[in-house]
Amino acid sequence: MSSPDSLNSRVEALGKQSRRAALISGLGFLLVMTALIYSGTHLRELENRRHELTTELQANRDELGRTKHELEGARKALSSTRAAINAFHAGNLNQAVSLYDEALAWDPGNAYIQNLRAYSLFRLGHIGEAVEGERKSVEADPQYAWGYFDLARFLCAASPPRLEEARSAAAKAITLRPEMRDIMRGDGEFQHVCRGRVP
Repeated sequence: MSSPDSLNSRVEALGKQSRRAALISGLGFLLVMTALIYSGTHLRELENRRHELTTELQANRDELGRTKHELEGARKALSSTRAAINAFHAGNLNQAVSLYDEALAWDPGNAYIQNLRAYSLFRLGHIGEAVEGERKSVEADPQYAWGYFDLARFLCAASPPRLEEARSAAAKAITLRPEMRDIMRGDGEFQHVCRGRVP
């Protein structure tokens, strides 16, 4: 049989072990909780990053889709413009205007195509439409000297001639490209239509 001192000693030893076990268990619990908190925070950061990357990827896909659409439009506009130029040179002016309309449906802000369409209308004798179309050309590109040159031509051909507006358009063309003065003087059609009164 154990003595009371021995029993007390054992109880005391068990108490120490129990406290040690509780301390180790508490520390383990703290470590696990710290790991869980860190993992949760890290997981939220990863989830946020995943969301950002998904959003960025979708934006890139959307941009790629727009770029493909624009490229396809540019191809169709170029194809229609080539066909329109061929129709114009073959004397099929109505067909040329229709083909330029197709091209402009794909590339409405193209000053060059607007200019070619307006010139076809001019050659068809649709002076008012030619003036309106040429104004769209120079609105699309205010630095397009050839647009102002042809606008002056069309304004001269209006009935009655709109010479002040024509002079203003010619002056703008010359301001943008000084060599336009010589080009205007050397262009037989321009001189005939404007009767030498512009620029």
